[in-house]
Amino acid sequence: MGREESLRDETNFTVQAILDADIPQFVELRSRKMPPDGLMVPVPRKLARQSRLGRFPLVAPGTHYHPDTGFWDAPLPEIIGGNSDSLDGREIW
Repeated sequence: MGREESLRDETNFTVQAILDADIPQFVELRSRKMPPDGLMVPVPRKLARQSRLGRFPLVAPGTHYHPDTGFWDAPLPEIIGGNSDSLDGREIW
């Protein structure tokens, strides 16, 4: 198998995780036996961590996420160049 084929076969780059700020919502949904579907976001595997919630779900830092652009490798204020709490005038947290 060539290098190009092995790169295409890689399917584990992202995983489904919840943001750390959504843990209370997740616990509430789980206690009511409701699915956490609305809380799950695709996150690079390297940034997802196990939590005290059990094996699933994985948890990711909310500081790296923006609902319009998805998950970033670095915290958003670092990416946009400063400690601003907005991106194009919109609140990002």
